[in-house]
Amino acid sequence: MKKIIALAALAAISATASAAGNLFLDGSFESIVQAPGTWNTYTSVPGWTVTKANGQATSTGLEIRDNIAGTAEDGHNFIELDGYENDMIKQSFATTVGKEYEISFWFADRAGVKPGSEGFVATVKSGGSNASTSFNA
Repeated sequence: MKKIIALAALAAISATASAAGNLFLDGSFESIVQAPGTWNTYTSVPGWTVTKANGQATSTGLEIRDNIAGTAEDGHNFIELDGYENDMIKQSFATTVGKEYEISFWFADRAGVKPGSEGFVATVKSGGSNASTSFNA
């Protein structure tokens, strides 16, 4: 069984099962090495599929920041999902039927915007079933 999580705004992600490690590859986006206090855009990030929020290919890329305009909750890097356009990231991971999983992430409004004005949708897909939840910071 495979599950996919698609997030439209977040900072760092982890999924854990009891007695197991993190199921996400590079949930803190640390595979991208940047100088402290800098940012750049990337059309690919190891372990993640990066697209526009509508699922189309992104031409501007995902913005990754190394503790600039905010501080990463875990590690140095965090992502900006509404830099030039609304972006989406997703990753698949294997699960076991009957096991419980916890998916956690940190999310904050973009610096300089009205608090609570930004949000995202987290979607978990399993076979033909979907479950979505919306959040506002």
